[in-house]
Amino acid sequence: MKQMTTADWEEVKVKRFGLALILSVFLCTSLFQSQAQAAPPIKIYINGVELNAQQSPVMIGNRVLVPMRAMFEALNAKVVWNQGQQRVTATKGSTTISLTIGSSVAVINGQNVALDVPAKVINGGFTVVPVRFVSEALGQDVQWNSAAQTVTVTLTTEVAPVSNVNARTVSQQGDGSDLQVSFNRAQDESTIDHYRVLVVKAGNAPYFTAANADNVRSGNFTVINKDGRDKSFKLDSQTRDVDGALLQSGSSYAVFVLSVGNQDGNYNSALSRASSTVTVTGVPAVSVVNGLSVRDVSDFGDGRDLSVTFNKAQNEHEISNYRIFVVKSASSSSFNVQSANAVSSSNYTTVNKTNSGYGITTSLNSSARDTSGELIRKGVSYNVFVMSVSNNTNSKVNRLSSASSSITLTDNSPITAPVITKVEDVSDFGDGRDLLVNFNKSADESKVASYRIFVVKNNNASSFNLNSANSVNSNNYHTVSKTGANTLSLTLPSNMKDVQGAAIVNNQSYRVFLMAVGNDKSNYVNALSSASSAITLNNNFTVPAVTNVRVSDVGDNDDGRDLQVTFNKVADESKISHYRIFVVKSGNASRFNLNTANAVSYNNYTYVGKTGNNISTTLASGATDVDGAVIRSGVNYQVFVMSVTTANNLTGNALSQASANITLINNSASAPVNVRADIVDYKGNGSDLSVTFNKTVSDNQISSYRIMVVDADQANKVNGFTLGIANNVQRNSYTEISPNTTLPVRLSEKALDAQGIAISRDKTYKVYVLAVSKGSNNNALSAPSNDVRLQEPSVTPASNVNLSNSSTADALSLTVSFKTASNEANVGNYLVMLVPNVSPNNGQYNISNFDLTAANRVPTSNGKTVTKQGKEVNTSTVLEFDVNGNALSVGTTYRAYVLTLGNGHDATLNNLTSSPAHNDVTLDYK
Repeated sequence: MKQMTTADWEEVKVKRFGLALILSVFLCTSLFQSQAQAAPPIKIYINGVELNAQQSPVMIGNRVLVPMRAMFEALNAKVVWNQGQQRVTATKGSTTISLTIGSSVAVINGQNVALDVPAKVINGGFTVVPVRFVSEALGQDVQWNSAAQTVTVTLTTEVAPVSNVNARTVSQQGDGSDLQVSFNRAQDESTIDHYRVLVVKAGNAPYFTAANADNVRSGNFTVINKDGRDKSFKLDSQTRDVDGALLQSGSSYAVFVLSVGNQDGNYNSALSRASSTVTVTGVPAVSVVNGLSVRDVSDFGDGRDLSVTFNKAQNEHEISNYRIFVVKSASSSSFNVQSANAVSSSNYTTVNKTNSGYGITTSLNSSARDTSGELIRKGVSYNVFVMSVSNNTNSKVNRLSSASSSITLTDNSPITAPVITKVEDVSDFGDGRDLLVNFNKSADESKVASYRIFVVKNNNASSFNLNSANSVNSNNYHTVSKTGANTLSLTLPSNMKDVQGAAIVNNQSYRVFLMAVGNDKSNYVNALSSASSAITLNNNFTVPAVTNVRVSDVGDNDDGRDLQVTFNKVADESKISHYRIFVVKSGNASRFNLNTANAVSYNNYTYVGKTGNNISTTLASGATDVDGAVIRSGVNYQVFVMSVTTANNLTGNALSQASANITLINNSASAPVNVRADIVDYKGNGSDLSVTFNKTVSDNQISSYRIMVVDADQANKVNGFTLGIANNVQRNSYTEISPNTTLPVRLSEKALDAQGIAISRDKTYKVYVLAVSKGSNNNALSAPSNDVRLQEPSVTPASNVNLSNSSTADALSLTVSFKTASNEANVGNYLVMLVPNVSPNNGQYNISNFDLTAANRVPTSNGKTVTKQGKEVNTSTVLEFDVNGNALSVGTTYRAYVLTLGNGHDATLNNLTSSPAHNDVTLDYK
């Protein structure tokens, strides 16, 4: 067989794998449908075997296109589809192929390969690619036979060889354990099953071929499993060469590694190059022991727990004694004869030769130590070695055995019996379900497989022992699995029998036993508990009925939410599981009894849990009567309540007397309308607000109205302030009035908003009114009022401001006329100003930036003060300078402003009025 280089292998690998990958990747998507020309069925043969594909190859535009999925599945390549990029990436070993749907270029290991015909998706999802691309781009032997209508694909079955095989000596034992072998794994292990390490005599190495390697017997090579990593390992003392001879001192060898191909892919094997020659140069050694084994035989927690057995060395006359070395498993792989010879005498156990038998068994002593000097103890993993100690090291040296199997000392003490803490009569079925058993698990459940519960008639309990328990038929005990919990509590099944096979019944005295069943793997002996206290089952779980069942109409939903049921609980609820509420049409109430109640479907009653108190509950919207009809208005009902026993025994339940008749009707209130809020003062609190609204039509159903002031930001949210929220507003956060209160209503200066925050200035509110209905929860909430905002009082502004040019030939001036405020009660005086229409300069005012804020900052010397007139009159004044204190100038346009100043107590906010823009005056001499 030809030895393949790395470059050869790369070429073979890409060619072999590329075909299936490129033919498969388009199957990750289906982007378009192509109409194939009608043609006879075309067949595919891979290495002479017909490929049974769902889609046959097709002829499109004089080009043969082959399907991809079957090719992909034949080689088990990995394909990843990127939906966003419409790209398929296929990987196998070190070969990567990428294809973008709609592109005429494929990429193989970074190299572009052209497609002479784009790939097609046909017949609803089958992707095909031109056979010419497979042949030319991938270098495969792909043939199209037009006469036979066949596509023939021939794939290589070669596998990759390993590289850099190296062998060297690491000791001088004179056998295989002297050799350390290493090699680099095959670049692509996907077609490899395992590796075989073959040791060949140096003289035969030049003639050793792959065919020879395939025929080596199984005992004459070392198997190394693949794991994706390069290898380095020692051979052992029993390693043989390919001819079957043990490796021996003075002999030279070469090492080969055979890559064995997967059988399911019919892959061949590949032989590596030989290592350099290596010679085993060991010193003669005494015979080694064999048959080494170790056991955990006790529970002292020291060396006495460890028993070592081995077969004596073959030529014991050469040996003075044996040494037993206990090595931590973590260090055992590096422990060799040199290590053993260096161990201190206090850290091994000496065993003298015996004159009888072939084997030696010994237990170590309490002070025995491992080779690191630590006392042998539980919970540590060890391996044991035995060294044959030569009686003449000048002729033969000491010899170390192979390692024993690993051993970890554990606790082998007997199982502790479980403890029964209680047996109790908990029901009234008259069988095993009435019997509750509580017990504490065994102290160490690692030794326990399961538990068995035995029920024994009291007069037989004194003679029931472990032997009796072990003999009980499996039909006559109950098995309990481990849970890990310290305490277990369970009731027995209905078919539970006593140990004699008789059913569990009432009025029979029993005792209960519990057995811990040992874990078979550790040969633990079962352990039986002591007997429980005696118990006799009786009918004792009948419960009393509830009393004083009352019903009320509390809503207007026209369903179960309108019906409130109240009753007095049972005085002693210890045997009560829960209560059930039954709604019965009054015409059927006289025939409703315990038997009919027990038979009602769970969909047609209301479950009520115990609370420890008397019960008052409103039914659900989907509640039905016992006939399954939804509860509704206009139907006459009576209500029953059943006490349900914990015993799950229907005859132990108890039914109450019927309630009074009830017919649900509409009791709801109507919402107030036309809610309006007005500002009537400027104190900055609730007393500034006056509220009025139209009361509800059904005022006789109203107990009160609640006026609620709500932050507009909350009210304007989706579902911001709802009836549910209004019903839960705290008492101090609304104003309550009676139905006969005269409207409008002025709020208190201490009034709070609905969130409990004081009503204040500079915040916008809406007002709601909640109509509180009498005797039900069906209140009604109004729509919100207009927005209302508390703020400081503003002065009444001047009006009709007008500007005219009053300049002469000698002087520039402008006359401003205006009408004083209609109500000057809160006016202090007026400040008249001229503002130029110029570009801003050094922060001076101009028409574009002049507003109330700017006007409030203007010094009075830069305007002209006009005193209030005491009534609404027209007045005027002449100005010769602007608001910046500058003299009026020719060509500049001006606008007049009048600032009405508040008097400081009736009004604190000033008001600004300007002349209209069309009245602006551009100044010139007359």
